[in-house]
Amino acid sequence: MDLFDLSTLPRNLLEMALSKLSTFDLINYSNCSPKCTLDVKNFMRQRKVRFEIYSDERPSINVINHENPHKDEEGDCLFISGPVDGRFRTEVIMFGGRKINAHLDKEYIGAAGKNPISGFFIFAKHLNEILNCPPIYRLEISKQDFKETKRIIDWINKRGASEVELCNITREAVQMTNTDLSYILDHVNIRAALNIRCEVQEDFQNDLPKTLKHFSCAYSKWITLDQLISPHFEFIQVHKTGFTNQDMSAYVEKVLAGELPNLIYFEAQIQGIDIDEIANGVRTVEKSEYDFECPVDYKKYLTQFIVINGFYNFKRDDGMIVTIGTGWIFAEEPAFQIFVRSEYDLYPH
Repeated sequence: MDLFDLSTLPRNLLEMALSKLSTFDLINYSNCSPKCTLDVKNFMRQRKVRFEIYSDERPSINVINHENPHKDEEGDCLFISGPVDGRFRTEVIMFGGRKINAHLDKEYIGAAGKNPISGFFIFAKHLNEILNCPPIYRLEISKQDFKETKRIIDWINKRGASEVELCNITREAVQMTNTDLSYILDHVNIRAALNIRCEVQEDFQNDLPKTLKHFSCAYSKWITLDQLISPHFEFIQVHKTGFTNQDMSAYVEKVLAGELPNLIYFEAQIQGIDIDEIANGVRTVEKSEYDFECPVDYKKYLTQFIVINGFYNFKRDDGMIVTIGTGWIFAEEPAFQIFVRSEYDLYPH
């Protein structure tokens, strides 16, 4: 039976047939007629999917339907909008009731036109409708005219489910100004994780989202120590900071006092790092020397491999071990590290 003959089936057989289709095939089927659109919309209530939205020169939406979005999986469908590229053959197709020039591949549709943002919104509006406003796992902001990024953010906030689990601002976002970054932090409803890899001016001022569990920033002189104290934080990685050894001693004391009960890993690049000075500056809990090297098993919103070189241990009142040490950042210079673990989690080697 041809894919597009399904609309003639009785309801029970239609649902059975739709259940055999991939998400990509269901999306294609939804474009055949208004009835097909409604059939897919009703069926997709029982299939959990999420969006990844990429705001760059070729804006796109990735539809993911698996439990681990931190790595590519078979079954993802990508819808990308870019300028006309003569290397790829295009054809006219219907999508969301609109005719578009597109290049089709397995689980991929690339719209080709003079105005990529227009193609993006053709994809976004139809996908949002037929997939029942799925949650957004990732919003990634890269090199793009910020007026277009702002349009994408505004659409997210108006679509009915504005929460974004992870927001990435990449190092390619070279056009980012203080005003642009403030707009992102003030208007994107970031639930759990924020990575800022682009350059941030030292005079930038803005609060961090209150619910963050994960925060990473490549240019962090604008960050204050108080902004990094929250019961929600699990992972913090701040490079090129203005922090001192004394600041790090004070931060370790906050961790030992239980003000960051969920913290697993902290990393800060500071000028003139002296691990002995930091350890000796901790007055509230007695330290013990403990020399070891250990990988940090934290892969939630991170792809890089982290190793801590531990030098001192502190025992917290809840029995957890707070290890401090140093690690190398891209072979440039050492960073101060905190690793919170059970005493049974690892052994020196």
